[in-house]
Amino acid sequence: MMNLLPATTKHQLRAARVNIVLINYLLLLSFAVVFLAAACFVSYLFLVDAKTTAENIIKNNQSITKTNSSSADNSTLMNIEFTNAKNILSQQVSYSDIITNISNVLPEGVIIDSLQLNNATLGSPITIKAHAKSYDNTATLKTNFQNSSQFSNFSIGAQTMNQNGVSGYPVEFSFEISVNRGNK
Repeated sequence: MMNLLPATTKHQLRAARVNIVLINYLLLLSFAVVFLAAACFVSYLFLVDAKTTAENIIKNNQSITKTNSSSADNSTLMNIEFTNAKNILSQQVSYSDIITNISNVLPEGVIIDSLQLNNATLGSPITIKAHAKSYDNTATLKTNFQNSSQFSNFSIGAQTMNQNGVSGYPVEFSFEISVNRGNK
């Protein structure tokens, strides 16, 4: 098919189409600019609101800080009292720990007959009455207590053979130990 339009008319029609495309791009661009301006304005409003809220929080915190200065003094006093209580509790002696430590050092074949623990006996040697299956068990007991860091000043008393005593443990004896408070 032949195009019978003159060249100048064809040229003007192409220019008209390009102008329509350019007008569409300009309209799209102007809508985009308006949208971005609106988004910036809304963001600005949110930021102003956040700033106002933050300033109010700062004012409230400053007034709370002023009222809490007396609370800080009270907390300092409580901290001192807790430190004092901690010092007192750190010097406290746990009798169950002492008994557990003694039982850990006892060799097989030795049983305790009597043991007295109280505040008065902790500063001095503790006398323990015990029974053993043989004299060898008492020697092992002596070695174990001398090698233990929880106890010191081990001394064993007279050892007697008593067949009428505790069944299976004919050797009766007593020994003394001192408890080392610092070691656990």
